[in-house]
Amino acid sequence: MSNTEDYRARLYKTYSRTHAARQKPVDSLQDQARWFAAQYGGLLPKDKDAWICELGCGSGAFLWFLRSLGYKNVMGVDLDAEHAAAARELGLEGISHGDALEFLRVHARKFDCVIALDFLEHFRKDELFPLLDLIAGALKGMPGEAAVIGRVPNADGIAWGRIRCGDLTHELAFTAGSLHQLFLTAGFSKVEVYPEEPVVTGCKSALRWLLWQPIKLGLKLYLFAESYSHADARLTANVIFRASL
Repeated sequence: MSNTEDYRARLYKTYSRTHAARQKPVDSLQDQARWFAAQYGGLLPKDKDAWICELGCGSGAFLWFLRSLGYKNVMGVDLDAEHAAAARELGLEGISHGDALEFLRVHARKFDCVIALDFLEHFRKDELFPLLDLIAGALKGMPGEAAVIGRVPNADGIAWGRIRCGDLTHELAFTAGSLHQLFLTAGFSKVEVYPEEPVVTGCKSALRWLLWQPIKLGLKLYLFAESYSHADARLTANVIFRASL
């Protein structure tokens, strides 16, 4: 085994216990669901019978959100056994503990939608196209309807390094431009990229939204002053994407 494989294997061996996110307070499933609805609700399949899987599903919060919306056919896979067990404890069926690439190989033409939240950044450049080939192979449906939806660190954001470098298993960060380049090269037909801005779900988030507005304006003025086009700039630490076949 190479040194590269050694360090990754060692990190993933204790991932659920050592990852920094483990030390942060976790919102209730209901609060997380409200936030997911605001950020991702408009990107999801309209058919509640659609088959959806999540790669790197963690403890199952997003899959729980999908079930709360009425999606019946949801599956997930996670490399960490503790995460997979926690997802099953939520009453979720179809949770696998194992490698996401192998999961995709054995589920060819199975899904209408693949969810990849905080997932692509864990792969090196030479690994991304084999991964996207497997994702495309696991998707079914009419062109333009089958899609992968995800979130990645945004290299255009002012605090992107906090996300990119906050986890030693992260290999990459992206911009809207590099996401378009990646997915179009991989054979996807359409790529949409959105900033992950604060959304109002309560008093605290309303304050964050209000504070964000002048900050966003100031950042756009900075880009304007630097002669950098700000029209398509996504300035948040993360961006959300939807890539359709």
